[in-house]
Amino acid sequence: MEILGNKLAYKTYRHTKVNDVSIFLPEIQEGFSFPVESTGAFEERPELKDYTYGVAQEAIDLNREKGSIYRKYHVEKDQVEKGKTLKLTTTDQNYQLLDTHDIIVEEGGKFTLTLSYDDQGEEEKFRNSLIRIVAKKGAEVNVYLIQKEDKSMSLESVVILAEEKAKVRLRQYEMGAVKNYMNTQVELVGQEADVDVRSIYFGHEDNELNILYHVNHHKPKTKANVVINGALMDQAQKNLKTTLDFKQGTQKSQGNEEEYTVLLDDTVLNLSVPVLLSHEDDIAGNHAASSGEIDADLLFYLKSRGISHQLAETLIVESKYAGTIDLLKDEKEKEEIWKYFRNKMNKR
Repeated sequence: MEILGNKLAYKTYRHTKVNDVSIFLPEIQEGFSFPVESTGAFEERPELKDYTYGVAQEAIDLNREKGSIYRKYHVEKDQVEKGKTLKLTTTDQNYQLLDTHDIIVEEGGKFTLTLSYDDQGEEEKFRNSLIRIVAKKGAEVNVYLIQKEDKSMSLESVVILAEEKAKVRLRQYEMGAVKNYMNTQVELVGQEADVDVRSIYFGHEDNELNILYHVNHHKPKTKANVVINGALMDQAQKNLKTTLDFKQGTQKSQGNEEEYTVLLDDTVLNLSVPVLLSHEDDIAGNHAASSGEIDADLLFYLKSRGISHQLAETLIVESKYAGTIDLLKDEKEKEEIWKYFRNKMNKR
């Protein structure tokens, strides 16, 4: 089935081919069992009924109708829950994963969750993940999403609803997937809501990445920060769209979006579309996107110190990733991300 995903809320010229993307979904097989079990049947999130989110509506419907895992994490008022790590692995036997995670943190609560995705075997895999985060007044939520897939087509939809003085920290580590469709929607619906997103991506071999971030400021004094660092090599392709949208009535709000991409080969395809929209004049909005090859002088300096060309490139890219990877609290997962990246770089 063909669907259109990652649609820009405000269309641009069709010839740019960034308004949406065609996604061909495989036939879905039911009945797989995973080590991580469901905690119940798929639930609707009434808090999100007025918002459009996800890679595509069809992707959400797929999990509602045929989902293999549904988990709900509900943190009561002023409760503090320690971090949890869930590993979700597709195999040649269990080759399709449709997982939904609802995180609801009540007023003053604190919660941390790490979701780690990978795949094993030689067959093609399919993953459709939906992560919905509702942070009530004064809540603090930390979510780490790790993807180290080699044979997968992945759809990853994240939506964040941040109420008054809520703080949400989202960290994304997108290191693989043959076809990777990511969509992150942020709704700042309470005054002084604060959302910080730090993301890295690594495109290699024939990887195709299609990524969309959309941040809506609805109330005064809200704050959003989106910082993305990526690298592309071989024949990888990346299409990234980021939008900051300041609605009317968002005085004294702040929004920042930045993307930095290292191009390791001339054969990669890199496209970035940063958008800044404002219906208010008393706001601070910044956006930037830059890409380019590794600085020749820096490369020469490292090689003059006896470091091989390949290792020098690896070290330079690592320096771009380090700030975001260091935010990860799970040391084992941190080591696995570095190992995955270095193994791929060593094949150059």
